[in-house]
Amino acid sequence: MTVIHVGEKANKGLMEQAGVTAAVPTIVKQQPITELGFQADSSVDAVVALGVLSQLNWQQRQQCLEEIARVLKPGMPLVYIEPVQEGASPIRWLIGASASKQALSDAELKALQGGPRFNYAEHDIALQGQDPHAVGIAVKSQAYVPKQQQDDKETKRRK
Repeated sequence: MTVIHVGEKANKGLMEQAGVTAAVPTIVKQQPITELGFQADSSVDAVVALGVLSQLNWQQRQQCLEEIARVLKPGMPLVYIEPVQEGASPIRWLIGASASKQALSDAELKALQGGPRFNYAEHDIALQGQDPHAVGIAVKSQAYVPKQQQDDKETKRRK
């Protein structure tokens, strides 16, 4: 097993040291999470996203989910923890909890359940009333075909 940490602001030294300490090979890529071109289609056993989706605008979030679905093996999970809007105490913003983060709406979380990418998605809310976060899993559909492959097939069909 190899851990690949991706993020524009990834602390390469810290993540590599954590990998050494855990005795797990670790690769750090300092690049946008929306660009996973270094990883082959259907080649990853799991993706863990900690506060990633909430940091992206809608278009970037769609690109990120497309890339995650592309690299995940069929039937493998996206595990996520994201701050949410519903159930947050007004004091959350006063004390600075999640102040640097956007929070996802319930509708944005439910969007993971629909569509062709994931055939199962479930989440629960932790820290309700304080600094609520969705803790969830979405499993890549066995039948999912990445958008690029769909586009390539359509181009060939037209020729």
